[in-house]
Amino acid sequence: MKNNILEILICPACDGSLERTGEKLFCRKCQKEYPLFQNAFFFSEGEHQKEISLGKIFSFLLRRLNPISYWPFSYFTKREFKRLYESYLKDRMTARKFAHDYLPEDYSKNREDGVILDFGCSQGRIAAIMNQLGYKVVGLDKLYYAWWTNLKNSTFVVLNIDKKIPFQDRSFNIIFAFLILEYLQNDEIIIQELNKKLKEHGYLILQVPNKDNLRHLLTRRKLAQFHLREYSIKEISNLLKNNNFIIEKIWTERFYSPIFTNTLNYVFEILLPHKILDFVSSITPQKYRGIINVIARKK
Repeated sequence: MKNNILEILICPACDGSLERTGEKLFCRKCQKEYPLFQNAFFFSEGEHQKEISLGKIFSFLLRRLNPISYWPFSYFTKREFKRLYESYLKDRMTARKFAHDYLPEDYSKNREDGVILDFGCSQGRIAAIMNQLGYKVVGLDKLYYAWWTNLKNSTFVVLNIDKKIPFQDRSFNIIFAFLILEYLQNDEIIIQELNKKLKEHGYLILQVPNKDNLRHLLTRRKLAQFHLREYSIKEISNLLKNNNFIIEKIWTERFYSPIFTNTLNYVFEILLPHKILDFVSSITPQKYRGIINVIARKK
């Protein structure tokens, strides 16, 4: 049983084993050193800094100039996000709902057997929830987030995730990959890598944007300008089936407004009770909801 991350972590440069020396990881095979900071391992120099590009600067300025998003509602935004992230840390109802919605029926059998990988973990929402449910989690993302320090039963790896995933094969019973494939250059190579990292009959739990959402139906535009691709149910199903996965469950969720998408989604998610968004989502036809969820098992 490999509950220690150093037992499954490998050097991304040469696949060698790593050992901890003070506040660094050291690879005896290629002699590379990687810094540690609190509960995060840094595998690429400088990747703990936020990436900056002209596109991201432009997007940031547009959001700041949006009066509905930032003025006079910034107080409500901060309050809502604080409430949400506190619920991820300690609200048992939030954790139980997540387990009911997104985990396979036999998930509890894997609780003591190793760790879970959250691939493209961002702030660490899934890690926080799975910690509540009694799991150890490894989060992998190309950026460092200070909020990770709240998660005492999780470890994080900072690495550009278009590269090879730095874990031994057959290390995980469950891998989450929520809303990340659409940003990666070669999604098929990543799916193949994730398959290798799963133990026999392990689960890959995916979330991807639905190409057939209402916004695309009316405007032929993607849900987000930085998405390299979005998926139909048939496309994501074929991608998984062609790479040694059996789909156990697939469904859609979430209403995304076809017009004034960002502004109206802000109103639904931040200013109104979540029950309203849940109701609007429930009356949206399955095919046209915004997100596709998949629970797939490795053959």
